[in-house]
Amino acid sequence: MKFRSESDVGGGSQSDIWIYGWLLVPRSVLEAKEKCGTVAPAIICLHSTTYGAGKSSPAGSLGRFASDPNLGFVGRPDLVGKDPRYNNDLPDPMADDAWSVIGKNIWDVMRSVDYLQTLPNVNPRQIGCTGWSHGGHTTLFAAAFDERIAAAVPNGGVIDWRRPTYPPGYGGKAKPSVWSRAPGTWEPWTVDGEERPSRGAAALRRWGFVQNSGPVISIPKFEKYVRPENRHLQLPVEFDSLMMMVAPRPLLMISSEIEFRQHTLLPKCMETMDVYAKWTDVKDSGLPSPLQARKQRAGYQETVDYYTRNNGHEPKGIDSYLGSLNAGDCFRWFSFLGGHSYPLAAQMLNAGWFGRWLGVYPAAAVPELPGIRAADALTIGPLWRGSPP
Repeated sequence: MKFRSESDVGGGSQSDIWIYGWLLVPRSVLEAKEKCGTVAPAIICLHSTTYGAGKSSPAGSLGRFASDPNLGFVGRPDLVGKDPRYNNDLPDPMADDAWSVIGKNIWDVMRSVDYLQTLPNVNPRQIGCTGWSHGGHTTLFAAAFDERIAAAVPNGGVIDWRRPTYPPGYGGKAKPSVWSRAPGTWEPWTVDGEERPSRGAAALRRWGFVQNSGPVISIPKFEKYVRPENRHLQLPVEFDSLMMMVAPRPLLMISSEIEFRQHTLLPKCMETMDVYAKWTDVKDSGLPSPLQARKQRAGYQETVDYYTRNNGHEPKGIDSYLGSLNAGDCFRWFSFLGGHSYPLAAQMLNAGWFGRWLGVYPAAAVPELPGIRAADALTIGPLWRGSPP
Protein backbone atom coordinates (compact mmCIF):
# COMPACT_ATOMS: atom_id res chain seq x y z
CA MET A 1 0.00 0.00 0.00
CA LYS A 2 1.05 3.63 -0.37
CA PHE A 3 -0.26 7.04 0.67
CA ARG A 4 0.95 10.60 0.36
CA SER A 5 3.28 11.89 3.01
CA GLU A 6 2.93 15.59 2.26
CA SER A 7 1.67 18.08 -0.29
CA ASP A 8 3.76 20.22 -2.59
CA VAL A 9 4.33 23.30 -0.42
CA GLY A 10 5.40 25.60 -3.25
CA GLY A 11 2.99 25.06 -6.12
CA GLY A 12 -0.06 23.82 -4.28
CA SER A 13 -0.21 20.65 -6.39
CA GLN A 14 0.13 17.14 -5.03
CA SER A 15 3.75 16.11 -4.57
CA ASP A 16 5.30 12.75 -5.37
CA ILE A 17 6.42 12.17 -1.78
CA TRP A 18 4.80 8.89 -0.79
CA ILE A 19 5.00 6.44 2.07
CA TYR A 20 5.22 2.85 0.96
CA GLY A 21 4.52 -0.01 3.33
CA TRP A 22 3.18 -3.48 3.80
CA LEU A 23 -0.34 -3.69 5.19
CA LEU A 24 -0.65 -7.12 6.80
CA VAL A 25 -4.21 -7.95 7.86
CA PRO A 26 -5.03 -11.34 9.47
CA ARG A 27 -7.91 -13.13 7.83
CA SER A 28 -9.59 -13.42 11.23
CA VAL A 29 -9.73 -9.59 11.46
CA LEU A 30 -11.52 -9.34 8.12
CA GLU A 31 -13.95 -12.09 9.09
CA ALA A 32 -14.68 -10.48 12.47
CA LYS A 33 -15.39 -7.16 10.80
CA GLU A 34 -17.68 -8.76 8.22
CA LYS A 35 -19.61 -10.96 10.67
CA CYS A 36 -19.69 -8.86 13.83
CA GLY A 37 -18.51 -5.39 12.88
CA THR A 38 -15.56 -5.82 15.24
CA VAL A 39 -12.54 -3.56 14.78
CA ALA A 40 -8.99 -4.59 15.69
CA PRO A 41 -5.81 -2.91 16.96
CA ALA A 42 -3.06 -1.99 14.49
CA ILE A 43 0.70 -1.82 15.01
CA ILE A 44 3.14 0.29 13.00
CA CYS A 45 6.37 -1.67 12.62
CA LEU A 46 9.34 0.50 11.62
CA HIS A 47 12.35 -0.93 9.82
CA SER A 48 15.91 -0.93 11.08
CA THR A 49 18.91 0.10 9.02
CA THR A 50 18.37 -2.38 6.22
CA TYR A 51 20.69 -1.28 3.41
CA GLY A 52 18.01 -1.49 0.77
CA ALA A 53 15.64 -4.09 2.23
CA GLY A 54 13.55 -1.35 3.88
CA LYS A 55 9.96 -2.17 4.73
CA SER A 56 10.30 -5.72 3.39
CA SER A 57 12.64 -6.67 6.23
CA PRO A 58 10.21 -6.39 9.20
CA ALA A 59 7.43 -7.74 6.96
CA GLY A 60 9.45 -10.94 6.56
CA SER A 61 9.70 -10.94 2.77
CA LEU A 62 13.41 -10.01 2.86
CA GLY A 63 16.22 -10.31 5.36
CA ARG A 64 17.97 -7.33 6.87
CA PHE A 65 19.84 -6.66 3.63
CA ALA A 66 18.77 -6.38 0.02
CA SER A 67 19.60 -9.47 -2.04
CA ASP A 68 21.38 -7.25 -4.59
CA PRO A 69 24.21 -5.31 -2.86
CA ASN A 70 23.97 -2.60 -5.53
CA LEU A 71 20.53 -1.72 -4.16
CA GLY A 72 21.89 -1.00 -0.71
CA PHE A 73 22.31 2.56 0.51
CA VAL A 74 22.84 4.40 3.77
CA GLY A 75 21.24 7.63 2.63
CA ARG A 76 20.36 9.77 -0.38
CA PRO A 77 21.68 13.33 -0.57
CA ASP A 78 18.97 14.21 -3.08
CA LEU A 79 16.45 13.60 -0.28
CA VAL A 80 18.42 15.08 2.62
CA GLY A 81 19.18 18.56 1.36
CA LYS A 82 20.40 20.82 -1.42
CA ASP A 83 23.60 19.56 -3.05
CA PRO A 84 25.31 20.98 -6.17
CA ARG A 85 25.82 17.45 -7.48
CA TYR A 86 22.07 16.91 -7.66
CA ASN A 87 19.47 18.88 -9.56
CA ASN A 88 16.93 19.49 -6.84
CA ASP A 89 15.33 22.40 -5.03
CA LEU A 90 15.22 20.99 -1.52
CA PRO A 91 16.20 23.51 1.19
CA ASP A 92 19.44 23.77 3.04
CA PRO A 93 19.26 21.32 6.00
CA MET A 94 20.86 23.96 8.22
CA ALA A 95 18.25 26.62 7.42
CA ASP A 96 16.02 27.87 10.22
CA ASP A 97 12.90 26.27 8.72
CA ALA A 98 14.58 23.07 7.51
CA TRP A 99 13.29 19.62 8.39
CA SER A 100 15.61 17.18 10.10
CA VAL A 101 15.60 13.50 9.17
CA ILE A 102 14.23 12.72 12.63
CA GLY A 103 11.48 15.31 12.11
CA LYS A 104 10.60 13.78 8.75
CA ASN A 105 10.53 10.31 10.29
CA ILE A 106 8.15 11.49 13.01
CA TRP A 107 5.95 13.15 10.42
CA ASP A 108 5.79 9.98 8.32
CA VAL A 109 4.75 7.92 11.35
CA MET A 110 2.04 10.49 12.13
CA ARG A 111 0.81 10.20 8.55
CA SER A 112 0.81 6.42 9.00
CA VAL A 113 -1.48 6.85 12.01
CA ASP A 114 -3.71 9.08 9.89
CA TYR A 115 -3.93 6.37 7.27
CA LEU A 116 -4.63 3.53 9.70
CA GLN A 117 -7.41 5.54 11.34
CA THR A 118 -9.23 5.66 7.99
CA LEU A 119 -9.39 1.86 7.68
CA PRO A 120 -12.79 0.39 8.56
CA ASN A 121 -11.37 -2.64 10.38
CA VAL A 122 -8.95 -0.65 12.62
CA ASN A 123 -9.79 0.68 16.07
CA PRO A 124 -8.48 4.28 15.84
CA ARG A 125 -7.74 4.34 19.59
CA GLN A 126 -5.70 1.13 19.50
CA ILE A 127 -2.69 1.93 17.34
CA GLY A 128 0.74 0.86 18.58
CA CYS A 129 4.25 1.44 17.29
CA THR A 130 7.42 -0.65 17.49
CA GLY A 131 10.75 -1.13 15.77
CA TRP A 132 14.28 -2.39 16.23
CA SER A 133 17.52 -0.37 16.03
CA HIS A 134 16.77 2.65 13.82
CA GLY A 135 13.12 1.62 13.99
CA GLY A 136 13.25 1.56 17.79
CA HIS A 137 14.85 4.98 17.85
CA THR A 138 12.13 6.38 15.60
CA THR A 139 9.43 4.64 17.66
CA LEU A 140 10.38 6.58 20.79
CA PHE A 141 10.39 9.93 18.97
CA ALA A 142 7.06 9.19 17.28
CA ALA A 143 5.36 8.07 20.50
CA ALA A 144 6.65 11.16 22.32
CA PHE A 145 5.18 13.55 19.76
CA ASP A 146 1.99 11.76 18.67
CA GLU A 147 -0.45 11.10 21.51
CA ARG A 148 -2.57 8.91 19.24
CA ILE A 149 0.00 6.12 19.57
CA ALA A 150 -1.62 4.06 22.31
CA ALA A 151 1.38 1.88 23.21
CA ALA A 152 5.01 1.68 22.10
CA VAL A 153 7.91 -0.77 22.26
CA PRO A 154 11.29 0.59 21.14
CA ASN A 155 13.88 -2.20 20.94
CA GLY A 156 17.61 -1.46 20.69
CA GLY A 157 16.86 2.14 19.77
CA VAL A 158 20.30 3.60 20.63
CA ILE A 159 18.87 5.82 23.36
CA ASP A 160 21.89 8.09 23.64
CA TRP A 161 23.10 11.25 21.93
CA ARG A 162 26.85 10.99 22.23
CA ARG A 163 27.68 7.79 20.40
CA PRO A 164 30.74 8.06 18.14
CA THR A 165 30.57 6.47 14.71
CA TYR A 166 34.00 4.96 15.40
CA PRO A 167 35.61 4.17 18.76
CA PRO A 168 37.87 6.97 20.09
CA GLY A 169 40.99 4.86 19.45
CA TYR A 170 40.16 4.33 15.80
CA GLY A 171 42.59 6.34 13.68
CA GLY A 172 43.44 8.50 16.68
CA LYS A 173 40.08 10.28 16.84
CA ALA A 174 36.33 9.78 16.90
CA LYS A 175 33.87 10.94 14.28
CA PRO A 176 30.73 12.83 15.39
CA SER A 177 27.79 10.55 16.00
CA VAL A 178 25.17 9.77 13.37
CA TRP A 179 22.73 12.24 14.90
CA SER A 180 24.69 15.02 13.22
CA ARG A 181 27.80 15.12 11.06
CA ALA A 182 29.90 18.08 10.05
CA PRO A 183 29.09 19.31 6.51
CA GLY A 184 32.49 18.08 5.32
CA THR A 185 31.40 14.46 5.83
CA TRP A 186 28.22 14.71 3.75
CA GLU A 187 29.35 12.35 1.02
CA PRO A 188 27.11 10.17 -1.15
CA TRP A 189 27.15 6.45 -0.57
CA THR A 190 28.80 4.29 -3.24
CA VAL A 191 29.57 0.58 -3.40
CA ASP A 192 33.26 1.32 -3.98
CA GLY A 193 33.44 4.36 -1.69
CA GLU A 194 36.58 5.16 0.24
CA GLU A 195 36.73 3.53 3.63
CA ARG A 196 39.42 2.71 6.15
CA PRO A 197 40.79 -0.78 5.36
CA SER A 198 39.96 -2.36 8.72
CA ARG A 199 36.41 -1.02 8.73
CA GLY A 200 35.98 -1.80 5.04
CA ALA A 201 37.15 -5.38 5.48
CA ALA A 202 34.74 -5.88 8.36
CA ALA A 203 31.86 -4.38 6.39
CA LEU A 204 32.70 -6.51 3.36
CA ARG A 205 32.74 -9.64 5.51
CA ARG A 206 29.44 -8.81 7.22
CA TRP A 207 27.37 -7.18 4.50
CA GLY A 208 28.98 -8.28 1.24
CA PHE A 209 29.89 -4.72 0.22
CA VAL A 210 31.81 -1.75 1.62
CA GLN A 211 29.95 1.20 3.05
CA ASN A 212 31.17 4.68 3.76
CA SER A 213 29.70 7.33 6.02
CA GLY A 214 26.84 8.30 3.74
CA PRO A 215 24.90 11.55 4.02
CA VAL A 216 22.52 10.57 6.83
CA ILE A 217 22.35 13.51 9.23
CA SER A 218 19.49 12.85 11.63
CA ILE A 219 19.50 16.28 13.30
CA PRO A 220 21.88 18.69 11.51
CA LYS A 221 21.52 21.48 14.07
CA PHE A 222 22.47 19.10 16.88
CA GLU A 223 26.02 18.86 15.60
CA LYS A 224 27.58 21.19 18.16
CA TYR A 225 26.23 19.07 21.02
CA VAL A 226 27.75 15.79 19.81
CA ARG A 227 31.25 17.05 19.06
CA PRO A 228 33.69 15.45 21.55
CA GLU A 229 35.20 18.84 22.37
CA ASN A 230 31.78 20.24 23.33
CA ARG A 231 30.93 17.86 26.15
CA HIS A 232 30.63 20.86 28.46
CA LEU A 233 27.51 22.03 26.59
CA GLN A 234 24.23 21.23 28.29
CA LEU A 235 21.99 19.07 26.13
CA PRO A 236 18.66 20.78 25.36
CA VAL A 237 16.78 17.50 25.76
CA GLU A 238 17.64 13.99 26.92
CA PHE A 239 16.11 10.69 25.96
CA ASP A 240 14.47 10.24 29.34
CA SER A 241 12.60 13.47 28.52
CA LEU A 242 11.23 11.81 25.39
CA MET A 243 10.30 8.74 27.41
CA MET A 244 8.46 10.94 29.92
CA MET A 245 6.53 12.58 27.06
CA VAL A 246 4.94 9.20 26.31
CA ALA A 247 3.39 9.05 29.81
CA PRO A 248 0.87 7.91 30.82
CA ARG A 249 0.66 5.70 27.72
CA PRO A 250 2.28 2.23 27.93
CA LEU A 251 5.98 2.22 27.00
CA LEU A 252 8.32 -0.80 27.11
CA MET A 253 12.05 -0.16 26.60
CA ILE A 254 14.05 -3.17 25.38
CA SER A 255 17.80 -3.36 24.77
CA SER A 256 20.68 -5.76 25.35
CA GLU A 257 22.73 -5.70 28.54
CA ILE A 258 25.61 -4.19 26.58
CA GLU A 259 23.40 -1.36 25.31
CA PHE A 260 22.01 -0.75 28.77
CA ARG A 261 25.56 0.09 29.81
CA GLN A 262 26.73 1.80 26.62
CA HIS A 263 23.78 4.16 26.47
CA THR A 264 23.28 4.58 30.24
CA LEU A 265 19.73 3.38 29.73
CA LEU A 266 18.97 2.30 33.29
CA PRO A 267 19.28 5.79 34.88
CA LYS A 268 16.99 7.16 32.16
CA CYS A 269 14.47 4.42 32.89
CA MET A 270 14.60 5.16 36.61
CA GLU A 271 13.93 8.86 36.01
CA THR A 272 11.05 8.00 33.68
CA MET A 273 9.56 5.47 36.09
CA ASP A 274 9.33 8.17 38.73
CA VAL A 275 7.08 10.21 36.42
CA TYR A 276 4.86 7.23 35.56
CA ALA A 277 4.53 6.06 39.17
CA LYS A 278 3.74 9.52 40.55
CA TRP A 279 1.41 10.54 37.75
CA THR A 280 -1.71 12.18 39.13
CA ASP A 281 -4.88 13.34 37.47
CA VAL A 282 -4.93 16.93 38.70
CA LYS A 283 -8.31 18.54 38.12
CA ASP A 284 -8.34 21.11 35.30
CA SER A 285 -4.64 20.45 34.64
CA GLY A 286 -5.24 19.16 31.13
CA LEU A 287 -3.22 16.04 31.90
CA PRO A 288 -4.75 12.78 30.65
CA SER A 289 -6.05 10.41 33.28
CA PRO A 290 -4.43 6.94 33.31
CA LEU A 291 -7.72 5.44 34.50
CA GLN A 292 -9.65 7.02 31.63
CA ALA A 293 -6.96 5.83 29.25
CA ARG A 294 -7.41 2.30 30.58
CA LYS A 295 -11.14 2.49 30.01
CA GLN A 296 -10.62 3.62 26.42
CA ARG A 297 -8.42 0.64 25.62
CA ALA A 298 -9.88 -2.65 24.47
CA GLY A 299 -10.23 -5.20 27.22
CA TYR A 300 -11.10 -2.98 30.19
CA GLN A 301 -14.54 -4.51 30.62
CA GLU A 302 -12.94 -7.95 30.52
CA THR A 303 -10.61 -6.77 33.29
CA VAL A 304 -13.55 -5.69 35.43
CA ASP A 305 -15.33 -8.99 34.75
CA TYR A 306 -12.18 -10.89 35.70
CA TYR A 307 -11.76 -9.28 39.12
CA THR A 308 -15.49 -9.39 39.81
CA ARG A 309 -15.73 -13.09 39.00
CA ASN A 310 -12.47 -14.33 40.51
CA ASN A 311 -11.90 -11.96 43.42
CA GLY A 312 -15.36 -10.81 44.34
CA HIS A 313 -14.60 -7.10 43.83
CA GLU A 314 -17.24 -4.54 42.99
CA PRO A 315 -16.74 -2.63 39.69
CA LYS A 316 -16.37 0.70 41.53
CA GLY A 317 -13.74 -0.81 43.76
CA ILE A 318 -11.85 -2.05 40.73
CA ASP A 319 -11.84 1.46 39.27
CA SER A 320 -10.50 2.79 42.54
CA TYR A 321 -7.82 0.11 42.76
CA LEU A 322 -6.58 0.53 39.19
CA GLY A 323 -6.77 4.30 39.51
CA SER A 324 -4.46 4.14 42.53
CA LEU A 325 -1.74 2.66 40.31
CA ASN A 326 -1.64 5.90 38.33
CA ALA A 327 0.48 4.89 35.34
CA GLY A 328 3.00 2.91 37.36
CA ASP A 329 2.42 -0.35 35.50
CA CYS A 330 2.45 1.33 32.07
CA PHE A 331 6.23 1.68 31.94
CA ARG A 332 8.78 -1.14 32.01
CA TRP A 333 12.22 -2.01 30.73
CA PHE A 334 13.96 -5.28 29.92
CA SER A 335 17.51 -6.25 29.00
CA PHE A 336 18.55 -9.45 27.28
CA LEU A 337 21.91 -11.19 27.01
CA GLY A 338 24.08 -10.20 24.08
CA GLY A 339 24.55 -7.26 21.78
CA HIS A 340 22.54 -5.31 19.25
CA SER A 341 19.92 -7.85 18.18
CA TYR A 342 16.26 -8.84 18.40
CA PRO A 343 16.17 -12.27 20.09
CA LEU A 344 13.14 -14.40 20.86
CA ALA A 345 12.93 -13.06 24.43
CA ALA A 346 12.50 -9.52 23.10
CA GLN A 347 10.00 -10.67 20.49
CA MET A 348 7.87 -12.44 23.10
CA LEU A 349 7.86 -9.41 25.39
CA ASN A 350 6.98 -7.16 22.48
CA ALA A 351 3.97 -9.30 21.60
CA GLY A 352 2.93 -9.59 25.23
CA TRP A 353 3.10 -5.84 25.82
CA PHE A 354 0.82 -5.08 22.89
CA GLY A 355 -1.42 -7.97 23.83
CA ARG A 356 -1.77 -6.49 27.31
CA TRP A 357 -2.29 -2.85 26.40
CA LEU A 358 -4.10 -3.10 23.08
CA GLY A 359 -6.50 -5.67 24.46
CA VAL A 360 -5.58 -8.50 22.14
CA TYR A 361 -5.52 -11.17 24.84
CA PRO A 362 -8.27 -11.45 27.48
CA ALA A 363 -7.37 -12.13 31.10
CA ALA A 364 -6.78 -15.78 31.91
CA ALA A 365 -9.65 -17.31 33.84
CA VAL A 366 -9.11 -18.74 37.31
CA PRO A 367 -10.91 -22.09 37.59
CA GLU A 368 -13.51 -22.70 40.24
CA LEU A 369 -11.89 -24.29 43.31
CA PRO A 370 -14.36 -26.09 45.61
CA GLY A 371 -14.20 -24.98 49.20
CA ILE A 372 -11.78 -22.12 48.58
CA ARG A 373 -12.80 -18.49 48.66
CA ALA A 374 -12.30 -16.53 45.43
CA ALA A 375 -10.22 -13.94 47.29
CA ASP A 376 -7.78 -16.69 48.37
CA ALA A 377 -7.61 -18.53 45.04
CA LEU A 378 -4.52 -16.69 43.82
CA THR A 379 -2.55 -17.36 47.04
CA ILE A 380 -2.40 -21.12 46.53
CA GLY A 381 1.01 -22.50 45.63
CA PRO A 382 4.46 -23.40 47.02
CA LEU A 383 4.80 -20.04 48.79
CA TRP A 384 1.31 -20.08 50.33
CA ARG A 385 1.60 -19.82 54.12
CA GLY A 386 -2.05 -19.55 55.04
CA SER A 387 -4.10 -22.13 56.92
CA PRO A 388 -6.17 -24.54 54.86
CA PRO A 389 -9.75 -23.24 54.54
